[in-house]
Amino acid sequence: MRKIVFGIAGILLIAFIVFLFLGKKNNNGNVVNIFSGVFNNEKKEDKVKEKDELIKKIGSDKLVFLVLGLDYNWVEGHKPTSKGARSDTIILVVMDLYNQEVRLMSIPRDLRVYYEDQGYYDKINAAIVIGGPQLTKKIISNLLSVHIDYVFVIKQQAIKNIVDAVGGVYIDVEKDMYYEDKWGNLKIDLKKGRQLLNGDQVIGYMRFRMDEEGDLGRIRRQNQAIIEIMNQLPSKINSSNILKILESVLPYIQTDLTKEKIMLLVDFMSNFSFSYRSYKLPVNPIEIEGVSYVELGDYKDVVTAWYKGYQKLAILNACHEDNNLRVFDTYIRGSKFYLNSNDYLDDYIEYSIILQKSEEKSSLYYRLPFGKAMTLKEFIFNRYIYTASQIYLKKSYLYENEIKKIKDNFMSNDVVLILGEDSVGK
Repeated sequence: MRKIVFGIAGILLIAFIVFLFLGKKNNNGNVVNIFSGVFNNEKKEDKVKEKDELIKKIGSDKLVFLVLGLDYNWVEGHKPTSKGARSDTIILVVMDLYNQEVRLMSIPRDLRVYYEDQGYYDKINAAIVIGGPQLTKKIISNLLSVHIDYVFVIKQQAIKNIVDAVGGVYIDVEKDMYYEDKWGNLKIDLKKGRQLLNGDQVIGYMRFRMDEEGDLGRIRRQNQAIIEIMNQLPSKINSSNILKILESVLPYIQTDLTKEKIMLLVDFMSNFSFSYRSYKLPVNPIEIEGVSYVELGDYKDVVTAWYKGYQKLAILNACHEDNNLRVFDTYIRGSKFYLNSNDYLDDYIEYSIILQKSEEKSSLYYRLPFGKAMTLKEFIFNRYIYTASQIYLKKSYLYENEIKKIKDNFMSNDVVLILGEDSVGK
């Protein structure tokens, strides 16, 4: 459960940075908020009461943001302009104040939508050119039946500048990437592996789409980069670079979120930690008259899960029956779990395993009449040490062949259920 979008980084994070680093120190060496005349930041013993009071001031326990990231157009002389630029990045964000969680859901830029006033179909990324950010907001809101409170428009220069201002960020580049567009002034030349990237390289990694995954892979890498940026920024921001960051980022951000609401959210974020989670809309690629689009699949469950904060579940079948969906429908459907993916392993196991990120038992553990709950670390430890363990595989090669699949599912979900023979006939 993590991730936070850069739209919030552009306004809320920057305001939070100001809160943290542009204050003055009192006699005890503690930082005093420069907005101390507006907020009372004294530590309160009753955090629940404090949270309720702040939520009441903000006016809602959930806020929905639409974040639009603009690409550049390039005119003669290779000069960049944002005039007429489409939205290269479209992300819906729920800021769940009560549960202290930020949840993301990316909208593919190639999503085919109907422009009612214009009377034709086009990609969703054209909406900002046709009718500005408010048209994008209207179409997405109507399409997904989601109320959107505020819109952020972020130029890609904001991301580049903040990354450069903090000396770069580490990104685990998933594979070698090369692409050059001289007219678009874009060159991507990255090697596989975790490495320190500068602003241009991060932008290149987030924009790369020249592979079999196309725009869907770009969305996945974009979310990965956003996570890394948000995880690494706090340790890289200090009093010596805060002004540089502010000056380099704020000119490239626009929002209809009021200053007063920003300050209230800053106060909330400074007093309560947040976890992050992302969700993926189901889409199918299509081609119409030579133009590539994607269209929505059955999206209602994932939109509900995104808005309400349901845990993402992956089911990996390691038994002799195709019972993934049966188990989900029988024991899990209707609970606060969203079936994000289901797949198969190449070998059978005797006993089902519930892999979870939390050290505590997952609520899924109490919904199933079978299975053993553990962390991924415990699972790997048992694989190596306890060869007589009940979770040990019938054949020895599944771990070597399938561990990447297990790890990948574990990284992108909150819970992974590996179905063993004990799930059959239940």
